[in-house]
Amino acid sequence: MDQGPTAAPFEAAHWDLTPLRTVLLIIDPQNDFLHPDGWYSQQGIDIAHMRRMIEPTGRLLQDVRSKNIPVIWTQHGTRGVDDGGPFMRLRPFLKDGGLRVDTWGFQILDDLQPREGDWHVEKSRLSAFYNTNLEGILRALDADTVLIAGVLTNQCVA
Repeated sequence: MDQGPTAAPFEAAHWDLTPLRTVLLIIDPQNDFLHPDGWYSQQGIDIAHMRRMIEPTGRLLQDVRSKNIPVIWTQHGTRGVDDGGPFMRLRPFLKDGGLRVDTWGFQILDDLQPREGDWHVEKSRLSAFYNTNLEGILRALDADTVLIAGVLTNQCVA
């Protein structure tokens, strides 16, 4: 059945947000991923596709802040290849640096700065749930709706 060139590839979706039980989770908006001087870019990796999240995430962040929706930030980092698991081993360009805790590259991009009172999750794997405090934070906030935005939607977000 030919739907023609104007047919939408998907149906529009709508979800009501539960007041006082919705949170925004922003995955890994770090300098090493997003900044032109970050590790990924300095290794010759095209970061344009990742940088496309900055402006819409900034708008989303403004909107949720105006509604007093809690914000949770994740940051992906390790002390080196040994504690980074498969992610680090499968990316040889991270052997000598990048995504290291306590570095400028680990910090969240200035364009999307957290505020005092925001929540933070440090992770060493793609999943924000594996060996992190995320579940405890979501339970403490009594969250039943989690809006998810961030970097590497094909891996960390999905």
